[in-house]
Amino acid sequence: MSLHRQTGLCLALAFGTITGCKSSAPTLPDGHPPAEGRHANPPPAAPPGSQGSDEMQLPAPKRVGPDEVAPVQIGNVIYQAIHWGRERGLPQNGGYLEAIDASTRKPMWTLRVYAIEYDPSLEEDVQDVFIARLTAGPANHELTVVDENDRRFVVNVQSRSVDPAVETKPPR
Repeated sequence: MSLHRQTGLCLALAFGTITGCKSSAPTLPDGHPPAEGRHANPPPAAPPGSQGSDEMQLPAPKRVGPDEVAPVQIGNVIYQAIHWGRERGLPQNGGYLEAIDASTRKPMWTLRVYAIEYDPSLEEDVQDVFIARLTAGPANHELTVVDENDRRFVVNVQSRSVDPAVETKPPR
């Protein structure tokens, strides 16, 4: 146990939060000092993702972020999902598609594929619905977008439109 941890442990004892403080010299269960490389009380295993830090861990987020979505290229244009629209000044997270010129890598346009209706009585992050999958087709100038709720949308990339009549949910 490091001196820092021991000091903290004994300070905690002084305030009555931990009982049973032992000598400042670490000892093994048999009462003898540890040999080189052995620890009387090995440090506790770090929680996953903490990389062994002694710093306080923040609570886990209420909603895990979306998985990465592979971009799709049709002709000289790359189409990719925009997950964090609010960081770009858009009114919602999820539901946006960005077209990027494949040769210059410069954004060409952004399209909202579907709207998210936020309920003000609920936290917004749990209401976000992200794009889960992009695929080319069915026609040469179309892109199929599937969201986390398994709703499908066909985007006409030439007219930059989504036909609401094309919105379908696959049969179960």
